[in-house]
Amino acid sequence: MEGIAIGRLRDEGVQMKDAMEMAGDLAKQILSKVSSKIKIQLNGCKYPPKDYLSLHGKISSRPVLSVC
Repeated sequence: MEGIAIGRLRDEGVQMKDAMEMAGDLAKQILSKVSSKIKIQLNGCKYPPKDYLSLHGKISSRPVLSVC
């Protein structure tokens, strides 16, 4: 998510050094919004999950969640 955050900040005209420093907070906001959307979509499934796997932490090249 930090890469996405840096890209958004750079698109807004923020210098790279400043974008890298500011990316952490923006990445948390982006992750929160994405997590909420995923939870809403999964709760709408016929058999919603009982729990969710946190998206925080190490980035994986494999998908973590599948949508029904």
